[in-house]
Amino acid sequence: MTVDDTLALISLFILTLFLSFRALHEGAFRKVTPFTGIVFLFAAAHLFTMILKGETSTWGAYFRQLCLLLCAYCYIKTTPFDSFCKQYLQFLKLVSYASLILFFYINVLDITEPFPIYVNTNNVTYLSIYLAFAQENAAFRCMGPFWEPAIFASFLIMGIILECCFVNRPTRWYNVILFSFMVFMTFSTGGYVLLVVTYLIVLNQKSSWKISTFLNYFVLLSCFVLFFFFDDLIELLAILIPSVFNKVTWQSVSMMTRLNNPLVDLIIWKKSPWVGVGIRSYQSEWLLESAKYIIGSRTSTLTYYPATIGLGGFLYPLMVYRCVMRQKNLSIVVRLSLLLIYVCILTKEPHYNSLFMLLFIMYFNTNKPETSNHLERNAL
Repeated sequence: MTVDDTLALISLFILTLFLSFRALHEGAFRKVTPFTGIVFLFAAAHLFTMILKGETSTWGAYFRQLCLLLCAYCYIKTTPFDSFCKQYLQFLKLVSYASLILFFYINVLDITEPFPIYVNTNNVTYLSIYLAFAQENAAFRCMGPFWEPAIFASFLIMGIILECCFVNRPTRWYNVILFSFMVFMTFSTGGYVLLVVTYLIVLNQKSSWKISTFLNYFVLLSCFVLFFFFDDLIELLAILIPSVFNKVTWQSVSMMTRLNNPLVDLIIWKKSPWVGVGIRSYQSEWLLESAKYIIGSRTSTLTYYPATIGLGGFLYPLMVYRCVMRQKNLSIVVRLSLLLIYVCILTKEPHYNSLFMLLFIMYFNTNKPETSNHLERNAL
């Protein structure tokens, strides 16, 4: 069976209606904040681009973006942040167990026949047990209910941060161990690097001994370099120590993809800086410009919006920066670490259709969640 995009859009619309009525019933729209204005302008930019670029025939792509924005905004207005954290962590545990069960059946027992097969709009085939998927050509990589393993790794990283720093209860280290293990099971190099940054955040927040400023910044800089140049470093090590690293080398364009994707998007943005080129035209423009560079796929969410909707698209990276830097209860090192995680995630993966990522950004923009102070007694 093929994933029906229309059905997904209808489902999103129904969810948006439900959350909107719930927010209206609870009077969530009575208080207007500066962030409300940012969300409104961001939504309006989509409508202006659709109309001015004559892309009303592809209204579904714009409608999806507006529904996601309204859905996320209504949810954060009606659900306390601590409740969201606990629900999210329970969801991560459930899909982690499901992913491990699917992994065991496919890779250990070599059983694939009973599982439903899905083919997405990009003709990628998945095996499924509904709460977890596995790509047919890379079934050894756990990916949860997401469309690729790196996405799952990113949300597991966010789960560790919530568990250790923001949930208003003692840290459950079982969750931290489980989510860390699942990051390894995604076989995502970007996930491995961000896991180091995550542990740096945890140590700064939970440890009773102070980590030197030099060490903090050294680790951050090292992780930044590793994230973007991991493949090149492996190739270099294979030359220097072939007996060890020859087995782990592979031909990959992931590094060039991460570096050049934002550049290509900004080149496209320059063609129509005020209102962008439009979501439909972006597809053809991206194919044209990306052919000049070594790029495997579209990955940068941060620069996707300026390219598609123009100046209004820069509100998205503004929201990301604002959601981290306004957390005054976090040290500057922790905030920079968290910002690095956001930037890396939103550079290595397309999150423009991700409701979860919008929820994280919006919660941190509005509720200013307090960090957990449970340092002494951490529950298993």
